[in-house]
Amino acid sequence: MCTTGLARRDVKRQRLELLPSHAAATPLAPHSLVVTPGGRREGLVTARTSCGRWTADDTAKALTGCAFDEYLGLRFYREDPLPRIRRYARGAAPGGEKRLFIDHEFPVHDDAVHYLQVDTHAPNKKEIVRCTPGIVASSNCRDFRTDPNRVRRIDHYIRMAEYTRGRSRWIWVRGSAVKNCSLFSSEQSADVRNVLQGKVGNCGFVSGFSSVAASWPEALVNAFGEGSNLALSECGAVSVLLYPRGQPRYLLLDDYILCNNCNNTGEGDGESGRKTKSPSMHSLLDNDLWVRLLEKAFVKVQGSYASLDGYYKYNSLYRHPARALQLLTGAPLAMEIHYGRSDAEVVYDILGRATQGKYARVAHCRKRMDGLVPNHGYSLLWVGEGAGGVKLACLRNPHGEGSYTGRYGFGRPAEELQLALFGERAKAIDETLKCFAVCKTTGRIIWQPREGRCHPAFALQNSNHDNGIFFMEFKTFVECFPKATIVGPIQLRTDVDRKDGTKKDAPLEEDTNVPDCVHIVKREKLVRVRELIGKASREE
Repeated sequence: MCTTGLARRDVKRQRLELLPSHAAATPLAPHSLVVTPGGRREGLVTARTSCGRWTADDTAKALTGCAFDEYLGLRFYREDPLPRIRRYARGAAPGGEKRLFIDHEFPVHDDAVHYLQVDTHAPNKKEIVRCTPGIVASSNCRDFRTDPNRVRRIDHYIRMAEYTRGRSRWIWVRGSAVKNCSLFSSEQSADVRNVLQGKVGNCGFVSGFSSVAASWPEALVNAFGEGSNLALSECGAVSVLLYPRGQPRYLLLDDYILCNNCNNTGEGDGESGRKTKSPSMHSLLDNDLWVRLLEKAFVKVQGSYASLDGYYKYNSLYRHPARALQLLTGAPLAMEIHYGRSDAEVVYDILGRATQGKYARVAHCRKRMDGLVPNHGYSLLWVGEGAGGVKLACLRNPHGEGSYTGRYGFGRPAEELQLALFGERAKAIDETLKCFAVCKTTGRIIWQPREGRCHPAFALQNSNHDNGIFFMEFKTFVECFPKATIVGPIQLRTDVDRKDGTKKDAPLEEDTNVPDCVHIVKREKLVRVRELIGKASREE
């Protein structure tokens, strides 16, 4: 079997196909990831057992009697499965030996091997590539033959995943084995500045989680099952509370996290010889694992990291930030609004009210101007009018840098923004402005949690360096960001069904809850959205 570096040869990866079962594999549980309905997770995954390893039978025994629903080929449990996993791990460990949970629905452990079949330039010749599992699946390339940009994106994931000289660039490492790490290292960990995008092109996805941290941080903390920190350290298991079809259910994960391989990058953590920095979504605080494990839950649902990439639009239900945020929060509303310059007034009302309540917001940039990146998603943190009478928008680049540099943006005189926000008094005079403060050292307007507490690491970002949070005039915002995603507590309805029983993108209609549906709101429906958000704000 040839597993040499295909990136060094001129190989055209047109499509990846399911390999025949050519290697003996340990039988997995019926709910295994290997084959699921619809062919979404394809590619051969084999698993070799070793003495003392947690097996699929162990999971089945530990969760005997634990009710679950199947969704997208995975088990979503009706009660938190972590207490059962912890009890079984303690009782099944021979002689007090520590046994760590392994997720056989999404096998990415050391003994899991993933193979892909790749087309080459040679006629009728294909090559077998060994890859790190969970990064790219064979179904990811099926619909990319006519789009060179998407082919290049998938080729990037193959290069990161394929084994070259016995190792790959991205590897999986147990989070519980990383020194001084825990789910939440601090009470202030769920902060807007603590969610950063990596090398996976899921900017809208990451920006959505960042906006949740801004106005709804308890949703992120409550997403992890009770006792997750203990279960993480004791048996390497984590549960994430999600809302498939609008119902609260728990998804069970092991604690393997994606890391850069120091053997290929030349960097390590000093003890294990492995680099623990994440190539994907991660936190500013190195000791926090919640960001990486939360992203992994969606990777498990979709089957691979490549399925969360912004270029990938096929068979990827939760690539859209609206659907992902609805699955995370259980909010009844998930919509994407479209607007133009002439809609500035009604859009200002909609977004201004949304940024005051428990809504997740993502703004989609379509214009390159003064540091803005087109086709990139930004967290929409705040929209409102300052004491100086200027309508402003506050946004954040999910990379934690790369701010807008135009009027009121990064690098402009601090007094200019102070006067626009706080007027002559240079302090907040309105409740809606309490999420901002003036840095005593630099005079910059800085973001602060509404309760006023801030982690010291985030306070360091109040210096003159670019942290990705910036302001701009609202009229400029409407010009550069013609689309926005909003997820929050509004009741809507649609009667549009697919033949398989699922909901599809639909226009805005009446006030009834519909899970797993993104409402595409065109300009003529914006007034209706303003009415609904205004009504929800009054009820709060």
